[in-house]
Amino acid sequence: MNSTHSLHRRINSLSLTAALALSLAAGAVAALAADAPDAKGIPLLVSQGADGEIAGWRSFHEKAGTKTAEVWRLQADGVLVCAGLPRGYLYTEKDYGDFELKVEWRYPRGAAKSNGGVLVRMTGEHCIWPKCLELQLNMGQAGDFWGLRGYALSGPAERMKTMEHKLFGTCRNLKRLSDLEKPAGEWNLHEALVEGGTVTQKLNGQLVNRATGCEMAAGKILLTAEGQEIHFRNVRLLPR
Repeated sequence: MNSTHSLHRRINSLSLTAALALSLAAGAVAALAADAPDAKGIPLLVSQGADGEIAGWRSFHEKAGTKTAEVWRLQADGVLVCAGLPRGYLYTEKDYGDFELKVEWRYPRGAAKSNGGVLVRMTGEHCIWPKCLELQLNMGQAGDFWGLRGYALSGPAERMKTMEHKLFGTCRNLKRLSDLEKPAGEWNLHEALVEGGTVTQKLNGQLVNRATGCEMAAGKILLTAEGQEIHFRNVRLLPR
């Protein structure tokens, strides 16, 4: 009788140990999964603190002393509202080289002649506007590329031009293939694949531009404030 009870106790103890091990293993897997990007990427707009700073980002403003929250406000519904002025940008704390980026953006209903952009591989000094590759979001120009302050890129000659600007230095522009943006008030989906010397843009599910010969130095990702209100949401990044 005693030996039977002892056997039962040993079996129960082993069962509890096994269950605990499985539970710890499952917890470890869940923790790893929480830290790793899923197939849709890492969300970059997560929270805005009481100090007005947006987690994972810093801000630069044309007007010295401007606070982040004076220009950028992350709403409870996940929409980041940019007031537009003073001009400047949000920039990631981290540098990124190759990645996939998805951004939803819109101008408020009734907007006209509004400007905005997503800048990638930004290096050098903060200024209006820094050395980078711009994924253009200006009304009527969404999907264009701009290489600012000497940033190198190339593309088909019939859509490519180079110019000298007294403030922004050598600028290279590669025109989009077609006009795919939606009217003001409607959300647009912008997808960028930044990989080596090639950068591809899709707008609302369709290929809109592809640049080659792009400089490959890793840099910041920026969301710009260019004078007019613009909204962003569901900004997600998948490193490659």
